[in-house]
Amino acid sequence: MRFCSLLLFAFALPAFADITVSTITPAAALIEGGTIVHIHGTNLLGAPLACPALQCSVYVQFGDALGTVIYDSAGEIVVVEPPHAAGAVDLVVNVPASPPLTLKNAFIYQDPKSDTVRLLLPIAAGTAGILNTSWQTDVLAHNENATPVDIAGTTIPPVSTRRLTLSPSSTGMFFQIPRSVVDTVTITTHVHDAIHDAENLGVDVPSVPETQFRRGVVLTGVPNDARYRVLLRVYGYPGSYPVAVRLRDDSTGEFLTRQDLTLSGADVSYLQLPITAALTSKSVRVEVTATQPADPPIWAFITLTNNTTENVTIITPNVVIAPEVPSTTLADGHWAHAGYCMNVDQSQFVVATYGCARGSFSVPKVDPDGHFDTEGELNLGGAFPKTASAGGSPFAGFVNGGNLALTMGQPRDALGPVNLIHGSTEPCFLFACP
Repeated sequence: MRFCSLLLFAFALPAFADITVSTITPAAALIEGGTIVHIHGTNLLGAPLACPALQCSVYVQFGDALGTVIYDSAGEIVVVEPPHAAGAVDLVVNVPASPPLTLKNAFIYQDPKSDTVRLLLPIAAGTAGILNTSWQTDVLAHNENATPVDIAGTTIPPVSTRRLTLSPSSTGMFFQIPRSVVDTVTITTHVHDAIHDAENLGVDVPSVPETQFRRGVVLTGVPNDARYRVLLRVYGYPGSYPVAVRLRDDSTGEFLTRQDLTLSGADVSYLQLPITAALTSKSVRVEVTATQPADPPIWAFITLTNNTTENVTIITPNVVIAPEVPSTTLADGHWAHAGYCMNVDQSQFVVATYGCARGSFSVPKVDPDGHFDTEGELNLGGAFPKTASAGGSPFAGFVNGGNLALTMGQPRDALGPVNLIHGSTEPCFLFACP
């Protein structure tokens, strides 16, 4: 049996600081290039290295093309977008002395020849519900222009509002809107219960531009309350591909449960999942990820329906930037960074330490989206009590190429998340503890 071992020490100096990217503005531009893109994050100013290799400089790569960096600082890189073929591309950010950070499908090249922007209407046109409900969707388009605009087969006269027509069986639809009027046309999607209109007025659901699609969608503050019907709705491009849905405690981040599901559809791929977990958590966090690196990005939201009033509210995503394509294995060898240390070995059982803390766990099965959750042994030692659950102590991680984000122990007393780098030359430090 293979085992992971953690060797943790508080005083070793890091080999380098982790770089992060928080926003990309804008996240889409035209294929001919020339747009100035602002990348914000942390530790983006690398130490200059005296070598001619590209890796010794700050650079941003759009798919297979390099941008022109015109400014860089610790918190921002400004780069001129290079020409590229239409479609979503990976964005690679390199800072000297740090491993390159790959943001999957983080930038979208748009073809001006089509002169349109694609939007998702993420709701059915009309459907009967439980508890004597009849849900209807009204999609209204207002044209604040001096000329007519054609949207989804409907001509909207100047300075006028018209209802758009959806298929009665539709679970949602993509449609094109002319790029030249995208800022002067308002799409309103209103969902209401036709039987209970006197009690509530329904809810507006956003129309979603495809630039908001991501490999990972996070929905926070979802109540685990029997007074509500909680429904997760997930959308993607036409086709069929797997996604993973994880629930975590919203306040502690503790892993609760996971389901593997399949998106499918000829026009819009779609799935819905009632969130009815019999859990003690009062509020949960829902994480939806596209599990295969080659699959397209997704979008999702939550509807909350009050069982008494039939009033509906929605929870829309916190947009997250997808990381580099995740790994499906935890590689053998030495992992370390900033004093934290871990060894993965096929046969040897090694005790882990952090001061007096010691821990170990069997090498886990890593899910296709790079996550794992497993049990092991963790003793914080010294003045700290042993951390244990019925099956052992929890260990959770996300493997991202040669990087590992690892959390050890119960959420309220956990170590981490810490970042470990495969192949690091940082040594492990062992201490004799009472």
